[in-house]
Formats: sequence, C-alpha cells, structure tokens
Amino acid sequence: MLARIYHLTVAQFRKNPNPVTRASSSLFGLLIKISKSKTVRFVIIIPKRLDKRSTYRNQTKRIITEILNSIIPKMTLKYEIWLQAKKILNRKEKTEVEVQLLKLFKQLNLI
Repeated sequence: MLARIYHLTVAQFRKNPNPVTRASSSLFGLLIKISKSKTVRFVIIIPKRLDKRSTYRNQTKRIITEILNSIIPKMTLKYEIWLQAKKILNRKEKTEVEVQLLKLFKQLNLI
C-alpha cells in the first residue's frame, strides 16, 4: 500500500489550480500538476469499465503501488500525479509494467 504522505484524493487533485500536463502510454494515462507539498503524491484510478470485478481492480492497484514504492525514492521533484490504468494487470506482467512506467516518468523528467 502506498504510504499516506504519497496518497492524494481526487478532490485534492482537482483543487490544485496549476495547469495540467498530459501523457499516456498503452497501459497508463497520466495527468501531472506541480504541487505545493513536500513530496510527490499520487491518485491511482482503476476504472470500473475495465472489469466489474473488484478483485481484479484491487490486484491491479496493488501491482501499481508496489511499483511506485520502488520508484518514489528516485523522484526528487514535487508533483501531483493522476495515474489511470487502461488495462487490468497480472503479476506476470509486473516487470513489463515497471519498465513502461519508468520509461514514461523519464520522458517527462520526473526521475
């Protein structure tokens, strides 16, 4: 699970008046805003339209949070990041997902 200091709600993200930068890949959609907080913070969204079964959505969210827990120490800049999955993920795909997420963050100069 993502530590509370890195967690952000949808309402908190929407209250931030800074402009949004958009990015996407085949697995994720990202919205990024500059933050006033001391650390980077994430909103992780797994839409119900991907799968109506909550177990698969929760599994996808767990995989994403495990990957983010390994990436967060490398991040130095303060951003609010809305991360929305475009596909349900499996444990078998975890390394591929991690590579793609790292690549996306490096393209945006977040790492």
